[in-house]
Amino acid sequence: TLSSLHAMDSPEFANEISVAVIGIVPCKVTAANGAIQRGDLLVTSSIPGYAMKAIDRRFPGAIVGKAMQALPEGSGVIEILVTLE
Repeated sequence: TLSSLHAMDSPEFANEISVAVIGIVPCKVTAANGAIQRGDLLVTSSIPGYAMKAIDRRFPGAIVGKAMQALPEGSGVIEILVTLE
């Protein structure tokens, strides 16, 4: 689970290193690989610190989590499900 004393948009959060092992957590995402729909698998993007929609399921070790919310365009923060496999 993710634990922080600060909100994601607070300046103090920028100085923290967040690690989620399991659970539903906020994640910075980009629609660079297409619009994100609820249930899409997410992988790391070329933008440091952001995830994006997975379009190739051949690399299960690269999966960050599963989108619990949609992001039609641009970038933002959505909730994702993180689990260990």
